Amino acid sequence: MGKAILLVNMPDKCKDCEFYYEFECIGRCKLNSALVQKDEKPDWCPLGPLPKKKELSYEDFAYDSRAAAWNSCIDAITGTNRLKKERRQQDRLMNWQQD
Repeated sequence: MGKAILLVNMPDKCKDCEFYYEFECIGRCKLNSALVQKDEKPDWCPLGPLPKKKELSYEDFAYDSRAAAWNSCIDAITGTNRLKKERRQQDRLMNWQQD
């Protein structure tokens, strides 16, 4: 079975989470139906932070190529690649119109 990523804002407390709901004054998690305290975030929370981008060393080509690929994956997940591409297209259009 394939894998999927759902990109949501990471809450500090269950009550701020998109997957929190209350039924008859009892807080529950929509992802696993577990009982939750609304002012806490349990250790077993299924939401995990997005991995950080890697810094390029500019000295080790092999490391930098892996780091660039890693960063490209993070950009694809967050939609940053799409935004960069749109900005480049807008810049090209502006430069073309100025000529």
